[in-house]
Amino acid sequence: MTKNNFNKLKKVLVGDFPDHKLMLHHYETNFNKTMWTLYKKIAGESKQDLDELSIFYKDHGVEVYRPKFDPFVTNKWSKISFRPPISMSDRFFTYGDLNFYLSTASDSSLIWTNFVRDSLEKLHDHGKYVFANPLTMETGKMESYDDKDWPGDEGFMLDGPCFLPAEDTIIYSRKHCNTDRGIEWMQRIIKKFYPETKFVDVSDRFVNHIDDQIRVYNENLASSNGHIDFVTAELRKSYPNIKVLDTSIYRVKKDEFKSNLYQKYGKSIQEVDWLKECIDMDDKNGNVDTSSVSLDNKTVVQTYNTLDLHEKLEGHGLKVEKLRLRHSRFWGAGMPCETAVLEREDNIS
Repeated sequence: MTKNNFNKLKKVLVGDFPDHKLMLHHYETNFNKTMWTLYKKIAGESKQDLDELSIFYKDHGVEVYRPKFDPFVTNKWSKISFRPPISMSDRFFTYGDLNFYLSTASDSSLIWTNFVRDSLEKLHDHGKYVFANPLTMETGKMESYDDKDWPGDEGFMLDGPCFLPAEDTIIYSRKHCNTDRGIEWMQRIIKKFYPETKFVDVSDRFVNHIDDQIRVYNENLASSNGHIDFVTAELRKSYPNIKVLDTSIYRVKKDEFKSNLYQKYGKSIQEVDWLKECIDMDDKNGNVDTSSVSLDNKTVVQTYNTLDLHEKLEGHGLKVEKLRLRHSRFWGAGMPCETAVLEREDNIS
């Protein structure tokens, strides 16, 4: 297994949806048929897109796993939380022959459920080392909080997309979703197998997930939502000739969209107008998410309407495949969120 994000993709876990009967019950209890109709449209089209993403990977020679939903091992659906098991990459980080399955304080499900158990068992059977961080029962903090409320040493909270592998370097953000104890636990394991690994903390520059803020497409090209000189200097320690594109304009546009939407409707995800706005905006104004998944060092897959980023990448010799990922704004998830990378080939192809 490789220690970067662009060697040929071999195995992934793509998210899925349960049936909607439980959600229908909650909406009927709320006496709001319109909300249910809109949610059903969002969920149904999202499942269709995830199924098409799964087929796309299979057509490109990638082995695809899908999670199994078990309503008896989680209480998440006792609340209107809108979180079916789709963004599986939040729970996975792979580095070399190591696979980490991670949990946070908001996880109410047991770690060895059918969500991921089959995938982890197969990886273990194929000679990979599989680790699960301790359950986060020591803190009541949830995974979403302001920097001033960051819990520091409490618990073992970890979020996979906050870690970016770049050969013998791992760039990471410790705030928002990760605690010191969780990061130290991961560092101890990685350095036991790969003692030369260096960890670079970018929390003062990048908060939250790194996967849509810094992308490495191959040894010669990357992108970053700001701090270009810093990111270039760090990546050139692994890739001496790399060029970093500035994609900060997309971050600005994304923040503007969220600000306008929340200002108009508030942050309650249960409002009919909020749901309708998400549906209306998906195909009109383009998806400003800059994240992508590398099939190999020459090919990336993006959501089909990502403004003009694909043109910039193609101008640097990359082939860009585009797929529908409707309602990504609603779920707060992009292409790499829906693609938990489990294995890549050792050699660049």
